[in-house]
Amino acid sequence: MLLCLGLYSYAQSFTTKEGLYDQSKTNDLGLQMAIGTETVTVFKPTATSDHYSNGVVMVGFKGYLYCQWQSSYTNEDSRDTWVAYSRSKDGKTWTAPMRLAVPTSTYYCTSGGWWVNGDTLVAYVNVWPTSLSPRGGLAYYSTSTDGLTWSSIKQVKMSDGTVMKGIIEQDPHALPNGRIICAAHFQPGLIAAPIYTDDQSGIRGWKRATYTNMTYTGDVTREIEPSWFWQRNGSAVMIFRDQTSTYHKLSAKSTDNGKTWSTAVLTDNPDSRAKQSAGNLPDGSAYMVHNPVPNKNRTPLTITLSQDGQLFDRAFVMRKGGNDLQAQQYTGTAKTLGYSYPKSTVWNGYLYAAYSTNKEDVEYTRIPLSSLGMVNQCIFGSFDECGNCTGTMTGLNPCGYESEFVAEVEVDACKYDGVFETKNAGYKGTGYINIDNAIGTSITFSINASTSGSKTISLRYANGGTADRPATIILDGYDLRYTLSFPGTGAFTTYKTINLTINLSAGAHQLELISATSDGLPNLDQIDYLSKDVRKDSCITVVTDIVESNSKPVLELYPNPSMTSFHVKLSVPKDLEIYNVDGKHIRVYKNISVLEFGNELLPGIYFAKIGNEVHKFVKY
Repeated sequence: MLLCLGLYSYAQSFTTKEGLYDQSKTNDLGLQMAIGTETVTVFKPTATSDHYSNGVVMVGFKGYLYCQWQSSYTNEDSRDTWVAYSRSKDGKTWTAPMRLAVPTSTYYCTSGGWWVNGDTLVAYVNVWPTSLSPRGGLAYYSTSTDGLTWSSIKQVKMSDGTVMKGIIEQDPHALPNGRIICAAHFQPGLIAAPIYTDDQSGIRGWKRATYTNMTYTGDVTREIEPSWFWQRNGSAVMIFRDQTSTYHKLSAKSTDNGKTWSTAVLTDNPDSRAKQSAGNLPDGSAYMVHNPVPNKNRTPLTITLSQDGQLFDRAFVMRKGGNDLQAQQYTGTAKTLGYSYPKSTVWNGYLYAAYSTNKEDVEYTRIPLSSLGMVNQCIFGSFDECGNCTGTMTGLNPCGYESEFVAEVEVDACKYDGVFETKNAGYKGTGYINIDNAIGTSITFSINASTSGSKTISLRYANGGTADRPATIILDGYDLRYTLSFPGTGAFTTYKTINLTINLSAGAHQLELISATSDGLPNLDQIDYLSKDVRKDSCITVVTDIVESNSKPVLELYPNPSMTSFHVKLSVPKDLEIYNVDGKHIRVYKNISVLEFGNELLPGIYFAKIGNEVHKFVKY
């Protein structure tokens, strides 16, 4: 398609729906946030720490999230720049920054991204020799099998055995056929070019693709800092930042699995002249995480989506400008305000976009995949026998008959309002549960999480009616104020799956689904624990009432439940003891009469004890 943009004419490999972004609404471009969007701060500088952070990249590996970035005391790309990383089991509590690579008297280091090869985590590090002219760098790597013990850094190798004389871009990912595609900025200077390898280690066998750069002057190409996505027609599209300040993305296209590429051209998609991230969801939908504005402002941060990779026609805001952007604490060279250099990954039912805010706060925003409108396909993974798209990219377990991760509803439901049936074919196991057709009918399961955090569960069901069958979700006796709707499947012999993502504290929980309409719930066949640290548990009795002393209560605790903190009032000063649901003593507050506490508590059930008086409270 030949399009025009001001003085430029170009044939582009993808287009953007006209009017998708309302540039008059500078805080959010007129876009909504996807359901379930949340933002977490991984690192925030203090007076005694480094003040500069950028190049943030995340990945999931063996049940942990890892976050990598370049760090320095004040300025961008200064000689004290080193590569930091942190990890988290639940995505909320992160370790203090740890070192992946440190500078020497002859070079400094910047983040190069991650690659997961089975049981090995690869961390790329870009090394910048201070004596090299024109300015350029070299690609190195370090490996680990536990995320804590790392090999010494070694140089990334090309297919002919020579070292890669360039810096590697931060988000290598694979085609559906397994080939890894990325980009590098080669010496002399920073000459951007696509690269690819069929070696799944990610540390060798790289080839520089056949590609002709756009016309440029000096030692840096016009097109820099690329990322890429796959199209359903089999092509790969690489997008670039345009250094000539057209404030639009550039793109190149490959139709032979990344071996040769067209020369980059202008697109109709606006860009703040900054690094962006692109990729695919497990169903093959393409996305771009970026700042789609026609100026240098790095707000807002958005995700733009396309079902086929050719027409981008949907978008959500991830971080807004205005009041959503926190104030910058410290100044320094090139410390641009806003959300800079996002890089993304898909893991455990979410899309994660990591970035630096004001080039000092290391943050990420994540969106449940269920909120991004995926179609029922599985290009970057494989369907398990329950119909879920699972595999390495998704971080989700495949289900399987007699798998420890799958519970047969008719066997493992703790209680239900309905009957066991076998008359509608297509079920797994010995049958299914037909829940009574009435408002308020329910089914209860017992589940166990080995760690705290967000967990994904899949339910296999049949709904032969014409209307959705919504369910209210109750966790440990408390309404989560969330409705899970089961769409019609066409017949009661046709089964589909639907995912439910909830926050769980470590330990046993009671999960109850209550029908919200007179149709009741659908027929339920299986419950599948997709998150790798969740499993079925034996039926338990959750305590809902506490036997207290007969004396007049001396403690008031509110609000209960709460998502943040709790307030306590005592009639007389006393010691307040806090226990978790397993009876473990958490802490004691000595001789208090008024108290606000609980922000530090993870979601779960707790008990507050004053003498012989005990109160149950819930953090969710």
